[in-house]
Amino acid sequence: MRILPAVAEHDFTLFADAISALQQTIGEYFAPVQSGVFASPAVARALEAVAAEQKAGIGQTSWEPSALRLSRTHTMHNVPSNRATCHARYAAHVLDLQRAQPWCVVERGARASSRRERGLKAHPFSSIQPRALDMPEATERPYVLHMFTSTPQMSPFDVNMAADAGYQILVPYCNVGEDNVVQLTQDAIFSRGPKGVSRTGIFIGGRDVMQAADMLERARHAMVPPFEVSVFADPSCAYTTAAALVALAEKHLKTQQNLDFGGKRVLILGGTGAVGRVAAAMAASLGADVAVASHSSASRATHVSDEINRRFDIATSGIATGSPEQLHKELARAEVVFATAVAGSRS
Repeated sequence: MRILPAVAEHDFTLFADAISALQQTIGEYFAPVQSGVFASPAVARALEAVAAEQKAGIGQTSWEPSALRLSRTHTMHNVPSNRATCHARYAAHVLDLQRAQPWCVVERGARASSRRERGLKAHPFSSIQPRALDMPEATERPYVLHMFTSTPQMSPFDVNMAADAGYQILVPYCNVGEDNVVQLTQDAIFSRGPKGVSRTGIFIGGRDVMQAADMLERARHAMVPPFEVSVFADPSCAYTTAAALVALAEKHLKTQQNLDFGGKRVLILGGTGAVGRVAAAMAASLGADVAVASHSSASRATHVSDEINRRFDIATSGIATGSPEQLHKELARAEVVFATAVAGSRS
């Protein structure tokens, strides 16, 4: 309620205070998903230093993150030059309402200078004319899929599947870790608006099914209604393959024996691999007594079993099937057997 009166009264101090208060309110709303009032701790420290040294309006301009500072000065000489400390990607040209002069220009790092110092003419508000967007309102936005992977490259298999599914624009992001997911997700959702998000998707690939599950959870929690997009994970095609495997077995049990997975002994050969881990989690969640088998060692099977038990809050056990005797013993106990080892493996 103070911003427009400040503009009308040419009151810079009131305007700066109002902008800072608005930014604080917005930042507190998004704090749970951006880990603070500002998305970047470095930007937060820089803005706190600016506010402590001089009267200025401060805030966050986008989800990059970028920062803004409104002041009467024409240079950024009081702002630290360290790029990690003061990072503002886009220039913000704010005009003095009394003299139509620039209050300040904020650019990347401390390389900022006023337009006047660079010999450029300041533009009063009256010279800014609205321009129609190149894309007509009736034009449908393209289907965009942002593809995250923790590996050095996105799988060609995943790219082909996405293209065949109908996505028009595929953008791979490589070497993505859990720390990058929130910022990338918010960049994807806030830039397209409520209508655009319906044509936006996020895919999480890679090779590690546990890491992909964690990245999927972080991406989902980073969304703020109504800015929500479809997000799905399928590292090494493990999720879809395991889902199909479990679904077919469940259908067979139901149609042929009028049974379900409840209490059934399920043996997963090659259970320490990507597909085996996901199949174990799915079957156990349906009530099965799941044995995760490893042909290399009982300790490896137990380690994987403990890992998926913790991650998915289920109960499985790890067993060894390295010798013919061990394998025959476990096959005799099993009611359902999944063979999930990599191609060419013989259990």
